[in-house]
Amino acid sequence: MSDKTITELIQSAEVISPNDVLLVVDTSAEQTKKIKLSNLPISDTALQTSFPYTVYFTGSAEATTINSTTIDSSLGFSGSQIDIQIGSRVKSIGNNAFKECDITNISIPDNVASIGNSAFQECGTLTSAIIGERVKSIGTGAFSGCSSLTSIEIPDGVTSIGEFAFDACSGLTDIKIHGTLSSMGRYTFRASPITSFDSGLGSFSIGNGSFFNCTSLSNLTIGPNITSLGDYTFQGCTNLTRITIPSSVTSIGHYAFFGCSSLASATLNCTSIGHYAFRATPLTNLTLGNTVTSIGLYSFANCTSLTSLVIPSSVNKIQNSAFRDCTNLKQVYINMDGETKRIRVAGFTGDNSHLNGIYELDAFGNYNQTSPSTSGVIEKKDIDAGTEEDLSIINYYWCLRDGSDNNPSEGDIITNNSDRSASNPTILQPYDLTWGFAQSYSSSDSLSVTKDKPIGSDAFYACTNLANLSISSGATSIGDSAFNQCSSLTNIQIPDSVTSIGERAFVSCTGLIDATIGNSVTSIGNRAFQNCSSLRRAIIPESVTSVGDFAFNVCSDIEKLIIGGSVTSIGNYALQGCSGLSSITIPDSVSQIGQGIFENSINLQSVTINSGTSALASIPDQAFNSCSGLSSITIPTGVTSIGSFSFANTPSLTTINCFPTGAPTVESDSFTNSLASGIHVPSGAKASYEIAGNGTTYGGLTIIDDL
Repeated sequence: MSDKTITELIQSAEVISPNDVLLVVDTSAEQTKKIKLSNLPISDTALQTSFPYTVYFTGSAEATTINSTTIDSSLGFSGSQIDIQIGSRVKSIGNNAFKECDITNISIPDNVASIGNSAFQECGTLTSAIIGERVKSIGTGAFSGCSSLTSIEIPDGVTSIGEFAFDACSGLTDIKIHGTLSSMGRYTFRASPITSFDSGLGSFSIGNGSFFNCTSLSNLTIGPNITSLGDYTFQGCTNLTRITIPSSVTSIGHYAFFGCSSLASATLNCTSIGHYAFRATPLTNLTLGNTVTSIGLYSFANCTSLTSLVIPSSVNKIQNSAFRDCTNLKQVYINMDGETKRIRVAGFTGDNSHLNGIYELDAFGNYNQTSPSTSGVIEKKDIDAGTEEDLSIINYYWCLRDGSDNNPSEGDIITNNSDRSASNPTILQPYDLTWGFAQSYSSSDSLSVTKDKPIGSDAFYACTNLANLSISSGATSIGDSAFNQCSSLTNIQIPDSVTSIGERAFVSCTGLIDATIGNSVTSIGNRAFQNCSSLRRAIIPESVTSVGDFAFNVCSDIEKLIIGGSVTSIGNYALQGCSGLSSITIPDSVSQIGQGIFENSINLQSVTINSGTSALASIPDQAFNSCSGLSSITIPTGVTSIGSFSFANTPSLTTINCFPTGAPTVESDSFTNSLASGIHVPSGAKASYEIAGNGTTYGGLTIIDDL
């Protein structure tokens, strides 16, 4: 063929050979040079698999032209300083294709159908990215860390955006979604400075943490076809002032708007509202639509600007502490719609002494439903902590003391759910109760539980002065939130008779220093010891088989934790933020550890895992993320997968010994920002690890087969 320019070469239908000549502009010499294609620094792989449709050159050349069917990391672009033009034959951009490239702009033509995982990750100089109309999917972390990218438009053709796709794009202020997405992964736009977001007409769930800590987000439009909002979705969006959730949304996830410190108005037409979803937000106007059926734990707790509330007839479940400590809430109106309903008034516990009463809207005008009144009559139902009335329409579900003694003890007269009459009380023991003595211990500082009974859920919730606790050797179980927020407790000894510790049993016992767990306990519930910030020592005995999610989360002072040899599973984030922990041994019995299990345990230096006998099957997402003190790690033979960010942000990690002979699956960001440059694998296993890593490296690390 005759001499061709780059543009002519792209459009050429002629057969091209290595001896053909390309006209290249030498910008430094301000002249055009003729270069044989065979002299270009194109990779061997590209020559074998893509030539003559790929032309890749650097140095004096003005641009890199790509016209292969697939572009991926095998072409050797990653980490290069290049300009890019993508030709008409390209159908897909593969994983890691341009990762960490020094490029300023990219235009993805309409012939491209997919953008792979980490395709443009950490392209810090990328300021402009135009996505073609026929792109259908954007992969995990595709543009994550593109700190100079200021705007992005998602065209009509895109149906899915992977997790972390635009995570940590610290300059991204403008997002436009033109199409009808069907899925959006977790943490998609996390910590980006976007100011507005409109989800468009797509029918999809907005993934967990998608807009976590987007502190500049002030204008939010949730489209009419969105199906759910995940956990933490808008947590920490401090500039958001108002939201409207359409009826298409079936659920708002846990902590979804937690930390939205400017949120004053919310109209919610969803079905269910998750735990802590709006806790401590400055809501002054809250509208619950007739679609709402369930309000979760602490969902509106500490919303101190709320003064009145209307609960629609659709609501059939208000969970404990849903409106706890709403200190300016004066009236609560419950629309019974002519029905007999049971609402847990435990949802209004805490500092609510200002609450004038709970009222009915458009329901019966008396307590016993014998003579219906005119529609629209509002009947006051007093809440009195000293007496109880027979309220058959609104069953208060509160176990209140029938007396004036401020220090309840074993044998006190208690009225319970099944007997609402104060004239016919039932004698119960404190450990039989749900919410029996919640917040009652204002002056007494000690308690002895002596009967062979379970300690019920919430039995001593927020007894903040309870400092000394003795549990008899006959107690059988500790219920959910039984000692939640007993902040004066300093030590506990759980006897061998106890077989289970419930969820949140000791959560936020911030004075607790030492915990001895009995030898018959088989399970430790979710969040059982979460935020026990003074806890220094805990021994999980041989009887325990499972440790729940967040079980010791943010126990920041813990120095010694021994895990018994029968434990098979440890839940998500169980030891996250345990900054006092310097070493841990994971016994051979453990086959499953949860996501983020040690995340942000910044002083964790040593993790002992037996390379040959451990039952551990996978290293999940974020398992050791931000463990800045971790210097070495052993990955045992049975592990088959290494998750996203599992060892990311570990600036002290120098030694990684990976013993499986068949390489576990790995993500491109598994070892992001770790100090390690290589990974040690069994002798003869290098090929397996190269295949798993889609190239000559494994998760970005050099493969050293010397084990």
